Amino acid sequence: MKKTKPRAAELRPPSHLSSDTAKIWRGVVTHLRSNGHLLTVDVGVIETYCMAVTRQRQLTREIDKAGLIGKDGKPHPFLRTIEATAGTIRNLSHVLGLSPLARKALPARVKQPRMNDGHKGADPWQGVLEE
Repeated sequence: MKKTKPRAAELRPPSHLSSDTAKIWRGVVTHLRSNGHLLTVDVGVIETYCMAVTRQRQLTREIDKAGLIGKDGKPHPFLRTIEATAGTIRNLSHVLGLSPLARKALPARVKQPRMNDGHKGADPWQGVLEE
């Protein structure tokens, strides 16, 4: 039996994601789908973003328990990881169009015409031979 890649409309969270991360995944995919900006090629970026958000939350909980400053008087070692993770989240939210600034820059949602073969999407060859 031939295995087919999932279409954007049916993307499910990868099975290895935790339930918390899968919940974030579903929210992101739903948002991107509703805005017409969900592409299957973005699966890796979506996965990395969702894992980073989960990691950020876990690290924050740990710091909340232990405190910002350890008994030795030094900042909690997770603070640097939180800063790096925040940068990852910020970058990927921009790439995915999840931040207010990134949403502003996204093109308007345009209904995709059907190609002659019945698939959605513009014909990539249309206009190539026209002068």
